[in-house]
Amino acid sequence: MALKTNKQIQKEDSKERILTVSARLFRTQGFAATGIDQVMSQASLTAGAFYAHFKSKKELFEKSLERALDNSKILLTKDTEGLSGEEKTNAVLKRYCSVSHRDFPEKGCVLPAVASDIYRGTTQSTKIVTEYIEKWINLIAENISEHLPEEIKRQQALQIVSRSVGAILLSRIVRDSSLSDQLLAAAQKI
Repeated sequence: MALKTNKQIQKEDSKERILTVSARLFRTQGFAATGIDQVMSQASLTAGAFYAHFKSKKELFEKSLERALDNSKILLTKDTEGLSGEEKTNAVLKRYCSVSHRDFPEKGCVLPAVASDIYRGTTQSTKIVTEYIEKWINLIAENISEHLPEEIKRQQALQIVSRSVGAILLSRIVRDSSLSDQLLAAAQKI
């Protein structure tokens, strides 16, 4: 096993900082409004160093999308290891459809934050999101009553995922009204 050089470690650290900053900026500003210079500045790196890590802004978007989705999965399922069934699903939904998720898009799920960017994005970004949504659907379907046929479980999981993402998206749009909290509360349980 070869040891990494200081230069390799520094390059990996720089790439991590770029991904962390870009994931936050894409979620709060969107793809078009986020510039490479801004990302690199906030990562405390020079703009010229960008191309040592990524071929293009689109590739950065794809990689930051992967990172953000991985982090979302970890956050959503945190402290649910001992739970199962509706209890587990409701715990995940309560965390996802929360006021803090609504109010801090830079820390939350990337889907409601950059849905239109993903739609207009690359085939690869669509593939990344599709795989993530399938995993989320499967996680929820696994925790729906074992007495139901698989097709019904999947349909219910599809409804829950759609409702959850929609609740966050809509609650952000009507954030300054009581409707926002009502949307979140309605989506917090199976």
